[in-house]
This record gives sequence, C-alpha cells and structure tokens, in this order.
Amino acid sequence: MADEEANSPLDGSLVGARITRRRQRGCHCKCTPPKAKNWARKNAIVLATLTAVILGVVVGFALRPAQLGYEAKAWIAIWGELFLRMLKLIILPLVMSCLVVGK
Repeated sequence: MADEEANSPLDGSLVGARITRRRQRGCHCKCTPPKAKNWARKNAIVLATLTAVILGVVVGFALRPAQLGYEAKAWIAIWGELFLRMLKLIILPLVMSCLVVGK
C-alpha cells in the first residue's frame, strides 16, 4: 500500500505539477486547456458570428411550418433588411477608397 501511494501520478510527477500550477493561476477546470481558451478569446467575433448563423438557420427551419402571416414575416424581415443595409454602409466606402487609391 505504501508503495502504491508513493508512485501515484499526482505526487511530484509532471501531471501533478501541471494541475497544481493551474490551480495556483485560478484555473480549476481540467477539461479545457489554456490554449483552447486563448483561441476562443482571440476569435470571439468569429465564434459569435458562427453561433448567430447557426441559430438563424435553426430558427428559420423551426418557423417554416408555423405558417406565419404577412405581418409576422414583415417583423422578421426588418432585421435582415437592417443587417444588409449596415453591411452596405461598411462595404461601399471600403470599395470606393480602394478604387480611389488604386491598390
């Protein structure tokens, strides 16, 4: 028994040292490595965009069989129209500046 306790992977081994360092830094979860968290922080806007696209597709397929009336479809279409107009407001100056500069 004493030999098994002395050779446990958490006593002085590399794994035990890593867990101890994580706990000292404030990371209590062992399931998400720090690299994944850093990647998620750096790419938060991409993750938010992908999540919104997936959510939009799911909601679209869920509402299709609901047979919504014209007014309900108009209220939903407002958000899509606003998004496209904002996209045009971003892209148009970008294209024009590229044309003027010539690059």
